[in-house]
Amino acid sequence: MRVVDGVLDLLFPYRLTCRLCGELLPAGVGLSHAVRPAPPGEDPVFSGMPPVPGLCHACGLSLSRLDYDCAVCGRPATGAGLCFSCQATPHFFRRSRHAGLFEGPLRDALHRFKYEGEYRLADTLGAIVAYVAAREGMAADVIVPVPLHRARQRERGYNQAALLARTVSRLTGMPVLQGLVRTRATAVQANLAPARRGANVAGAFAYRGASLTGCGVILVDDVLTTGSTADACAAVLLAAGAAWVDVVVVAAAR
Repeated sequence: MRVVDGVLDLLFPYRLTCRLCGELLPAGVGLSHAVRPAPPGEDPVFSGMPPVPGLCHACGLSLSRLDYDCAVCGRPATGAGLCFSCQATPHFFRRSRHAGLFEGPLRDALHRFKYEGEYRLADTLGAIVAYVAAREGMAADVIVPVPLHRARQRERGYNQAALLARTVSRLTGMPVLQGLVRTRATAVQANLAPARRGANVAGAFAYRGASLTGCGVILVDDVLTTGSTADACAAVLLAAGAAWVDVVVVAAAR
């Protein structure tokens, strides 16, 4: 395998760069790279993170320093412990956590993952999501990915949330449960004003899988903006018998 990896590294330099920022990784680490110890004089890298393929030291440190404020969505909050959005609109999900803000290298990586066919980024981004879930104590009976409509999945070739969920499952041992489906095509949420996003996904999901009675569920997606999609999915999962739904994503908008 080392010979094969060496040949691939020569042929595909992509394997030697950080998947988020493009920084060169130490020689020989390839796809098996885990966050390395901090150089002398720097803060130690966080402990407990699963091996993250293709993540450089600087990006690992930026993720390790993320703190959450709002008790529900994790974004900046007021003295009440909730952000203005979560105060104004209660959510169906119990809480949401993210690996970083939807900006900079993380946003660029998600764009490549979602729209440019770089599905192998699921290994890096999914490992980051697994770390967030472990760090926040987000243990559940099952993991459920946010579904794509079948027409959009045919066009894209894969469901990015399902690929992330598969990696999270492999690293945490929590099983992926299929059954949440998108029953109608919806407009791309990112193209809509925040006030229109709830109506866009209202009634767009259904659950057609195994019993969820009494189960704790982790809903996995790539990005959280207003939370409308996560809410629509969580409402369906709760109606199907789930005890609670937590959400974990790669990035959240400010």
